[in-house]
Amino acid sequence: MSTDSRIQVLVIRAGAVAPTYPSSIEPDVALYQRIVGGYIEAAYGETHTGERVVFYINEDGVALGLPLNEVATRMWHRLNPAMTHQVLRGDVIVLGADGPEDADVPPLAADLARVIHHDIEVEHWSESIRRGLEDDQ
Repeated sequence: MSTDSRIQVLVIRAGAVAPTYPSSIEPDVALYQRIVGGYIEAAYGETHTGERVVFYINEDGVALGLPLNEVATRMWHRLNPAMTHQVLRGDVIVLGADGPEDADVPPLAADLARVIHHDIEVEHWSESIRRGLEDDQ
């Protein structure tokens, strides 16, 4: 009898145009490193119900010039308002925490990622309309 140790995570790609949905993966540091493209660093947040949220990022994201991850950054800022002066770069893995162990991404965090993605789409759409109107003048 085998036990399934996979957890539900969000993999938020920098510049992704499609919303992110939970994926089932093994909680494995080597896998996390492959996803983010280097050694991982953890950033933390918390839902309004107290569930811990972990953001695994490439620890050298700034030095490597990785692109801004707008969805993950806005999500992190909402879940950890003290960090609004920093940004997350490159691909980001978002999951939950059960004590020191990685756990399923909290459903509230997964929902927040989709809402933020939608908000960004609307902002970009509105901006393109505004630019078009300015060009017509």
